[in-house]
Parts: sequence; C-alpha cells; structure tokens
Amino acid sequence: MVGIGAILVGVYISLIGFRIISASKKQGEEYEKWYATWGSKMKIIGPVLIIIGIITLFIK
Repeated sequence: MVGIGAILVGVYISLIGFRIISASKKQGEEYEKWYATWGSKMKIIGPVLIIIGIITLFIK
C-alpha cells in the first residue's frame, strides 16, 4: 500500500510541477509566486516519489 500511495502522490506532484494541473485564472499572481518557489522542486520530488514507490512495490 505504501508503494501505491507514493506513486499516486508522485504523479500528482509531477502534474502540478509540469503545469498539467494548474490553478484557476482567479489566483493569477499569487499562484505564480507560489509556483516560482515550489514548481522546480516539484519537478524533482514527483518523479523521485514515483521511483521510490515502484522500488517499494518490487521489494515486497
């Protein structure tokens, strides 16, 4: 279960990091500031979580 959870969270974080899922138009400037801070980190953390989840599934 931990592996599947890590994969799902990793996919969601990756989708946000690569802007496939983004905020509504109303949040404009505030979201851009947030994305400038966290977007690049999410592009790294998301795939890492996916890899950790896959490894965890194969270990068990």
